[in-house]
Amino acid sequence: MNQEGEKYLLISLQGELFALDLAETVEVEDPHPLCPIPSLQQPYCGAMNFHGRIVAVADLATLLGLPACQQPDKTVILASERADLAFQVERVIRIASPDDTATRTASEHPYLIETITFTDGVTSVLDCAALVSALIAIIEG
Repeated sequence: MNQEGEKYLLISLQGELFALDLAETVEVEDPHPLCPIPSLQQPYCGAMNFHGRIVAVADLATLLGLPACQQPDKTVILASERADLAFQVERVIRIASPDDTATRTASEHPYLIETITFTDGVTSVLDCAALVSALIAIIEG
């Protein structure tokens, strides 16, 4: 769970608000051209070159069971300590701090840590470790 003083990257997927622990991300970029990854399917979209590293790119909306992101606005690259992965997202809203928090509620969804009410609205905080594990399980089949 996020500690006092840490920050969140607020994103939008299919009109819903989600958040990633900012410490779990490295960079937010415009979408890159993607190379196909043979024999991998949704939620994987392809692979990209990120500063000399090959990074697998997944559609975060599809992974969460939402309709696929048709025109991703941004790519969020995860910290390499987690995995060489990036997520396509519809929109990056802003960086929010716990000071913006109105209420917090624990979540029982396998990919969510908690729900936080920010000034932007109710936001589901994503569990990066669970998302990465799910993506690795898809590869291992």
